[in-house]
Amino acid sequence: MRSSSTGRRHTPIFPFQGFLGEWCRIQSVSKEDRGLDMLGDPSSSVAIEQNSVSDEALAVQHAGYQEYAVQPTIDIAEKFNALCLKDKGLLYEDPYIQIGITTQWKNHQGHLVLFLGNKNARVPLESIQAVILPPSHLKVELSLVSELISPKAQIQCEFEVVNVSPSSDVAVLDFSYKFQTYLVKILLRLPAVLNKFLYPIQVSDLEFFLTWRSLAGPPLRLQQLVRGVKPMSLLEMENLFDSLRMMVCPGLDPNPNNLIASTTYYFESTGGMLCLVRIETDPADRTQLRMTVAS
Repeated sequence: MRSSSTGRRHTPIFPFQGFLGEWCRIQSVSKEDRGLDMLGDPSSSVAIEQNSVSDEALAVQHAGYQEYAVQPTIDIAEKFNALCLKDKGLLYEDPYIQIGITTQWKNHQGHLVLFLGNKNARVPLESIQAVILPPSHLKVELSLVSELISPKAQIQCEFEVVNVSPSSDVAVLDFSYKFQTYLVKILLRLPAVLNKFLYPIQVSDLEFFLTWRSLAGPPLRLQQLVRGVKPMSLLEMENLFDSLRMMVCPGLDPNPNNLIASTTYYFESTGGMLCLVRIETDPADRTQLRMTVAS
């Protein structure tokens, strides 16, 4: 088994199983959004999109300034889900600011850059503040952020992420700015999620079966019946696994309705831990599946 870990105190199997099961239920990111570069050239001026208003409202905090209920002009949850499957795109937008993000990942480390663009042609955005609220399993180092964005200008905010231990919790960006006499405060989930620390790996028939048999039963092997799944063909499921940085291993399961995938999960205390997944489907009922995860 490919792992430099000296023990199993930090087995990723529990968060990995929950994370994968949730993605099988979501599966709502369109092919267009998955492959679209929302930023264009990050060094250019902000590209302003025309989008419908989302039902998800912003948190606005009154602190000596007139309270102003700003709503995003995009679906924040949809954009977050899309960014979980790709490395750059649009994170947030309202009538005054657009926030894009690019990410780079290597093993248990990540480098993220936020692009903060002032959409207004005359009024600057002031008192810019950005704070990362990391869960306990992530270490985050944030660079200094300019307190002002000139009209039609863009600034960058960089930060480094280290995955300390397995978890499916999500980091949050606590961001605020002032537009004239209004103070706007935003809480945004960041796509520094579990699958960003995965690296797809192909395993041979022999390695798979030897590893699978050696990981017999909890807590090294867990099985779950996942209901409420959005019906997917096997090809669509393979594409989902590929987007989640998992490699499908064809021919390992004799049942053509099943799927086996493998990946390596990285966190700070190990050089990489092999994770194996078996998905069993019923062609007569695509709304549920049996998922077995071993690591």
